Amino acid sequence: MPRSEIHRHLWVLCAALAATLPAPGPLAAQAAYTVANSQTSIVPLYHGFVTGDFAEAKLALTFVVKKEFSCDGDGCMPDQLNVLAGVSAAARKGQRDIFSNLNFNPGFDVGGRLVYVAQREGSGYSAVYVGVRYSSQERHIIDINTVTNITTLDETMQRTFAASVGFNYAFSDVTIVGISFEGRWERSSPGIQPDIEFCTPGTSASGFRVLVCRDRFLAPLSDLWGGHARIDLNIKLADLGSAVHAARLGLITAASVDVFRGANETVSFGLGPSVHIRGYPGHTAVALLFGLRDVFDANQLFANSPERNSYFSDHFLVRLVFGIPFPVAVGN
Repeated sequence: MPRSEIHRHLWVLCAALAATLPAPGPLAAQAAYTVANSQTSIVPLYHGFVTGDFAEAKLALTFVVKKEFSCDGDGCMPDQLNVLAGVSAAARKGQRDIFSNLNFNPGFDVGGRLVYVAQREGSGYSAVYVGVRYSSQERHIIDINTVTNITTLDETMQRTFAASVGFNYAFSDVTIVGISFEGRWERSSPGIQPDIEFCTPGTSASGFRVLVCRDRFLAPLSDLWGGHARIDLNIKLADLGSAVHAARLGLITAASVDVFRGANETVSFGLGPSVHIRGYPGHTAVALLFGLRDVFDANQLFANSPERNSYFSDHFLVRLVFGIPFPVAVGN
């Protein structure tokens, strides 16, 4: 597909997201999701929390430190400066759907964001932030020497250094749209190439000859510069229970574009229902998220063979995540 056509589809997608923007009042989820290939562009302002992602076997901790500026006069809304620090670890870090084989593929992320929040009269706020992130991820690779016809299996660590800027516009404390841009330097990165299942002869515990199969990337891996842009929109669907501190049913949506030097842009999209616990409307208790990676097949994603076009299953992924605010986790 020509790049001009990809750009046109991207603008249509962003316009469709903007058209769904509700009137003030609906609920937004302030939690760290990776449904569209990167961290959410919506930043949490209150309470630290722990999140889990069943698709990646991932556990994350996010800490929030808030500093409010003094403000004079009745009805004055103080601005604030927030510092976010987070760490996460995953057994299968990367693009994995909930139904894939449980190959052990460890990885971790550490990072932080500095957020300036400007309050508005009535309700709502605007926020700008800068952030940095470092991640390490094990990659299983295969090196095929076409001269000697020798195949070598190996593992390497992909390391990513990233810096980001973002903007949040909150129509109220629970209605937020976020936009962010991130630049990345990835060392030993597969880039846009998909992992492919390679099988080698082996011996089972009972002595039978078997084929041992694992998803691997074709070596050598490269050092790459890349970029990521995304938009997040989270809305309320309904109250659950009483009107006072009611639990909420919400909808999470996200769209992103990833760019690597020398490759086509890839567009990803995700959405799904979320449940927000009573008394903490800005945090998500559980969410079931459905995603599409490389929606327009710009890089011809395929799982097993370069001789065929991609199937829907090559693009589709499912994520089941949960989030617990620290006060709830410690029983306060």
